[in-house]
Amino acid sequence: YGLSQMSRVKDCRDILFELPNNEGIAFLREMMTSKHAECASGTMLLILHLSWDIEWCTLLKEMKPDLEGLCLKLAAFALKSLLERVEELKEDCKKYQYLVEKQIPKSYGGSQVDEDKLERLKAERDKNDWELYENEENEHDTFILTASRCTLVLSSQIYTHIDGGKSLEGTDFLHFVAAVIDVPINDNFRGTMTLLYNYMIGAGAPAPSKFPDPEHVLQAIFDKLEENMQEQQISALSLLMIRSVSKFYRSSEWRPYFDSLMKKDEKIRFYVEGIISRFDESTSISRQSDRPLDGGRHGIHDSCVSNTGKLARCNGCTKLEGKKGEWKECSRCQSAVYCSRDCQKLDWKTHKKVCGR
Repeated sequence: YGLSQMSRVKDCRDILFELPNNEGIAFLREMMTSKHAECASGTMLLILHLSWDIEWCTLLKEMKPDLEGLCLKLAAFALKSLLERVEELKEDCKKYQYLVEKQIPKSYGGSQVDEDKLERLKAERDKNDWELYENEENEHDTFILTASRCTLVLSSQIYTHIDGGKSLEGTDFLHFVAAVIDVPINDNFRGTMTLLYNYMIGAGAPAPSKFPDPEHVLQAIFDKLEENMQEQQISALSLLMIRSVSKFYRSSEWRPYFDSLMKKDEKIRFYVEGIISRFDESTSISRQSDRPLDGGRHGIHDSCVSNTGKLARCNGCTKLEGKKGEWKECSRCQSAVYCSRDCQKLDWKTHKKVCGR
């Protein structure tokens, strides 16, 4: 987790990239397949930060097994684990209900129950149950964050792939999209919508049969659109939703699902008839050429994509030192820095022309 946070700094990403024999990729692969959910989740955040750099994007594309496949496996594990935790919590609630309604009264002589004592026992049980829930909730958060980060990494990978969404064809990633689209985290929804939109740019609107419940996907997008439109302005996320839904609307296979939702909800009818169906003609922004959205780099501060200047680069091979002052300066000019004596010797022919000036 610490490394994933430090990777916001470009110096850290450069050091990882410069590890010999692709040790950086081997490290990522091992961490992604870790049995510890927090470790795997932190690795997804690390990969998202690495994708800010073009050189890392190239390296990640060559990762074997492919990053998309590992990402979907990790997402499936996170969702499966989350469902198991929810079922365990439901079972604990049943046990609690049985304890309060059956066991406690029996232990106090059937119907002759001291109400004050019973309330104290209920309160104590509530406290223990809440502590249990808090522990479960921490695990829930880990799995939810893992799934959310998977959406961001996948959307970033589509953005950097030449073939766009076609790189995910043959996978069940749309089932994953349908599963996480309701997660109440803004970054998750933005990542999910960016992933879906980028896929459609490269591969077109997917058939409804690709989703386990296509109507639910539309409903989730419209619900979020309604929430965002309450702000009385069209945000970047609102525009992304409108553009994505308009692509679905232009497909005849999706029309029955739109018709069904419009019959149930007048607000959806308003959005479809007033905005979605006329989006191409009424909105100048819609006439811009379609291009993938950069889900991984959006909103990044300039300081995250440039070196800090605190670590020196070797004047010969240009590698970045691991810690400040680790490498030696040229004894003559004290301005050039070298990682080794051999690097200094190889660079002397070039450096001697400016050394000491």
